[in-house]
Amino acid sequence: MLFASLVSWGEMLVGLSILIGDAFRLGAGTGIFLSLNYMLLQSRFFPGYDGTLLVAHVDLPMSGSGQMLGIDQYLQRRWQQWGIW
Repeated sequence: MLFASLVSWGEMLVGLSILIGDAFRLGAGTGIFLSLNYMLLQSRFFPGYDGTLLVAHVDLPMSGSGQMLGIDQYLQRRWQQWGIW
């Protein structure tokens, strides 16, 4: 019961962070972790929905998403010296 609620909260927080652009890279990294776990649980790689999500979570941060129209854009301008955005 505990892990089921942790997984559902994790999925919801990943979706929200990607949707609104807040902590986008952290959300995408967590999405990669979740997708890899789902794929390893089913003992198959890339054919199916989990492989598509994995590719999307890897590709989106590499393309600079979250830096144009999101909260991360504001945070990057405000706190540039931190370097996490």
